[in-house]
Amino acid sequence: MKNPSQSPSPWYRWLSSRQVIQLLEMVQDLIIICLCIGLFSFMVLQLREMVVSLLPPLQFQTVTSDILFLLILVELFRLLIIYLQEHRVSIGVAVEVSIVSVL
Repeated sequence: MKNPSQSPSPWYRWLSSRQVIQLLEMVQDLIIICLCIGLFSFMVLQLREMVVSLLPPLQFQTVTSDILFLLILVELFRLLIIYLQEHRVSIGVAVEVSIVSVL
């Protein structure tokens, strides 16, 4: 006869294991780092496009929209960096991104 105290633990107990939580946090950090690299690369491409749009003939609307879009990208990058440092989402930065996006 089996001893009931030695029965295998339920399957959901391993979810609360500290190693599983650390592994998931590490995977999430890796995803955020990949997003940061991609966003930074996209910002460089957008900056190059903005410099090209500054050449004559100057189109004010195009330059303004490129600058605002670059500001949105910078704020998103800053939001990701804050998340990597503190493992929380800064509501202030998220509000700034949404305000600039509306403009």
